[in-house]
Amino acid sequence: MIGLMEAGKAKPSFDMIVSLAAALEVHPADLFLRNASSLQRELRSQLESQLVADIHSVLERNFS
Repeated sequence: MIGLMEAGKAKPSFDMIVSLAAALEVHPADLFLRNASSLQRELRSQLESQLVADIHSVLERNFS
């Protein structure tokens, strides 16, 4: 099925996309977007870093 999809000879159903993603242990979007999971992890890391910095800043201002 994957070969047929890559060749443009088959169009997977929604259920097939979900099944393939589960079998490959990736998010379904990764089947369509290059590096979708790595971009999501990078964004999460950046947000966490900024939030931690903001929390420390608030704590310093209010409890120092």
